[in-house]
Amino acid sequence: MDEAKRRDWTAVRAAYERGEESIAEISRRFGVPTSTIYNRRDAEGWTTRQLKAPAPEKRSRKRRRQMVARFFETLARQMHDVEQSLAADPDGAETSSSGRERDARTLASLVRTLEKLVTLDTGPDKAAKARKDAAHRDIDGLREALAERIRRFAEGGSD
Repeated sequence: MDEAKRRDWTAVRAAYERGEESIAEISRRFGVPTSTIYNRRDAEGWTTRQLKAPAPEKRSRKRRRQMVARFFETLARQMHDVEQSLAADPDGAETSSSGRERDARTLASLVRTLEKLVTLDTGPDKAAKARKDAAHRDIDGLREALAERIRRFAEGGSD
């Protein structure tokens, strides 16, 4: 029996009509050339594909999570840079007050941006409210930790 006749064309057709996979993916999975799939589709009058793209809200949530994660990394790097600057000159002899003020403004700006991102990430459901509340607790903890670190550096201590 010819290999083309042994293929499970019912499964190929079902995969095609579901639209969850590209034609190339169906071709690879079933070992059928894409042209053969198109020829069978036209000859047998298969139902038009109902393409199933990922839900926009899922893509959007994933991008937001990635963005927030990158922002946390940026915030951590910036805090590290400020701490290194303060640690290098604990008495403030070489660091001007304007330099310290600039560092404080930078950190405050990063925290405000984080708050805005967290606000954008909330939704109408209870899970979103729980995430928002947890994020606000994290922000408050971050502020307290930052204030404590700055106080210790100002007093000439270290972590």
